[in-house]
Amino acid sequence: MSKRKFLLILDDLCELDGWWGDLAAILLGGAKESKILITNRK
Repeated sequence: MSKRKFLLILDDLCELDGWWGDLAAILLGGAKESKILITNRK
């Protein structure tokens, strides 16, 4: 992401296991103003 701002919305997510670590590693390069919103139905 190279210090760019982003808004990531993951709607109605069932589970984070397995792929979240890979995605988090990529997103950690984003700007501090970046946001992640995760929703689920539980």
